[in-house]
Amino acid sequence: MFTVTIEGFDELNAHWERAQRTFASDLVSGTTRALRAGHVAARAAAPVKTSELQKSIEGRVISVSATAIEGELVATAPHAQYVSEGTKPHEIRPKRTGMVSSRLNAKKSAKQAKFLAFEVGGRLVFAKKVNHPGTKPNGFFEVDGRRALEGTFYRETDAAVERLVSEMNG
Repeated sequence: MFTVTIEGFDELNAHWERAQRTFASDLVSGTTRALRAGHVAARAAAPVKTSELQKSIEGRVISVSATAIEGELVATAPHAQYVSEGTKPHEIRPKRTGMVSSRLNAKKSAKQAKFLAFEVGGRLVFAKKVNHPGTKPNGFFEVDGRRALEGTFYRETDAAVERLVSEMNG
């Protein structure tokens, strides 16, 4: 029969618990920095017409539990997906409600609602439909935002693991 006695196990266990808390905190901080990097990169790469798209891009940690850290990088502008992923050629028809053009008052807009209105060469043009040729994907979100997020995330998690190992060895 063998008897094994481990002295200082309570100290080792306390040290391990402190290291785990530090590691978890490092992972949350790293995830936050990664989401921020994705947010900044996607905003910088997003095309600017009205800045609505840029302002709609956010990266944030949304939940932290004992088993997971969940974050999201989102662009909430209604047109974000079309700009990032592009569109196929499609037909555009007028909506039956709302203003047709900012140049028209509300009474005219109700009468003209079955037409599209837009300017070409400074002239107001009306059309029942327009064939849109589609748009090429910009990739600002999937390419630029994701690349920055993933690169930063991998660096941050590697650094957190190194700190954990160093703390356990020290």
